[in-house]
Amino acid sequence: MASTPIERLTTRGIAEVVGVSQPALFRHFAARDDILAAVVDTIREELGTAVAALLNEVKSPLDRAERLFHLLYDTASERPGLVRLLLADTATGEGTEYRAALDHLSSLQEELVTSLVREAIEQGELPSALDCRDAARVFVALAQGTLISRLRYANTPERQLSPEVTMRCWRAPLAAGEPKHDEKAPPTFPPPTGVLKRLDALDVRPILAGGDDPLGQIRRRLAGLAQDGALLLTAPFAPRPLIQLLGDRGYRLALEQRQPGLYSLLISAAAAPPLMDLSDLPAPEPLERALEETAHLECGQARLFRVPKQPNLLLPRLTERRLSHEVALYEDGAALVHVRRPDEGTEPGQQA
Repeated sequence: MASTPIERLTTRGIAEVVGVSQPALFRHFAARDDILAAVVDTIREELGTAVAALLNEVKSPLDRAERLFHLLYDTASERPGLVRLLLADTATGEGTEYRAALDHLSSLQEELVTSLVREAIEQGELPSALDCRDAARVFVALAQGTLISRLRYANTPERQLSPEVTMRCWRAPLAAGEPKHDEKAPPTFPPPTGVLKRLDALDVRPILAGGDDPLGQIRRRLAGLAQDGALLLTAPFAPRPLIQLLGDRGYRLALEQRQPGLYSLLISAAAAPPLMDLSDLPAPEPLERALEETAHLECGQARLFRVPKQPNLLLPRLTERRLSHEVALYEDGAALVHVRRPDEGTEPGQQA
């Protein structure tokens, strides 16, 4: 059905192709747009796995971006209906059920390429005056234009724009320092202000529901962590490209599926203490173990615990011992507790 215009696509036609009755289809999906949203979500997850493998194989940031472009091109070539879906959504501008999923695909590309261009600048492959965000937006625009060219001229390959030509047209201006960063514009990632956190939490599901990719927000939260801090991420799927990118940056990562369709990713800075999991212990053992483990902490030392619920009894005991502590909650009610002995001359809760 890849050649069927979106406006002519019906649940009856989908049911016939799949080989089920229309009522059977409605037992799983309320409407046609729900089916399309599920298709886009499936492709997004497949792309995430493929992108993670790509990032693992290729180390140069610009080569990673180019391989990403070819991956997108090959995926769309195998699924021309995805490009038709994108074009139909853009043409109507209506708030369809699958629009957020489509928007997230574009946002994911933009955030990932922004990160790769920034890495290329840090490694000296590109001029420092380059605007990472604009470079990524040009990448996305070129990717979409190349895919549209392939779809439009499907029967005349000689008129199609090849991905190799497109990538040369993208990389050449970057090497020359274009698009330049506007020195008057505020920085994309302003330096953190105030006290750095030692424990933070971010649920990316509302961000994804809005059609955005959370990578930029995650980078901001990580920039606000202390050197021994950790970020607890909640997501509806395993964010494999993010895991690869942050692993390259020296973060320790622990991924768990805590419920069906719900994942937690603990992102620990290089100096963060290892996680001590006390969540399976019966009360009052988590409290006793946490107090025992923190009883002899020296200045600057820290511990990170997972306990079965909000540690309301533990926190006052830690405060009595003049230990700093921060808490982050899991979706299922469990909690992370970061405990630290402040440096000399620093009150509990102040930045050391």
